[in-house]
Amino acid sequence: MKPLLLIDFYRTLSHDKFWRGLEKELREKVEHFIFGLHPELVEEWMEGKRTSEEINQLVAKEFSLDYGRLWEIFVSDAKTMHIEKSDLDAISLLREKHRVILVTDNMDSFGRFTIPAQRLNTYFDEIVSSHSHRARKNRELFENIVSGHRADISKSVLIDDSSEHCQAFTDIGGKAFQATDTHSLGFWLERLKGD
Repeated sequence: MKPLLLIDFYRTLSHDKFWRGLEKELREKVEHFIFGLHPELVEEWMEGKRTSEEINQLVAKEFSLDYGRLWEIFVSDAKTMHIEKSDLDAISLLREKHRVILVTDNMDSFGRFTIPAQRLNTYFDEIVSSHSHRARKNRELFENIVSGHRADISKSVLIDDSSEHCQAFTDIGGKAFQATDTHSLGFWLERLKGD
């Protein structure tokens, strides 16, 4: 059985945010409203208890925006999140030696718009999103993924920007590489290609 390579999405595979198509000042206000003032909405959204339509309706109401136009921007931005082609190429090569799984705390928009538009299912053997699995990334989720694939945890790797997620993965016996500004996903993928 191939060892697992688990890769995070936001701040690891892509650094793009929602509502990029809005004017900068408005985008910052929207981000603060949703992610700063209402973290409970974000939790519910990532756990499948809220839809992207509901969130955009709340934003449109709060800022007196046209919902239809806001929704168009949101969907377009979800479909066009930037992913480095070199990272996708490296992931494709690593699939020869690893079962590569995208594991992300994300919203319904990820499965509805980002995955199909970016053809992510052609680069990953499996995609585990908190919204569709109704489970956030944590030790238990990592254990379930590893045991479900009967993988050797000591040879399995997680690449994630979160030190907390990296620690949870190493706690169960895996190797974890934290994606940072100085050690990006591309850096760690190149390192794995050399192993």
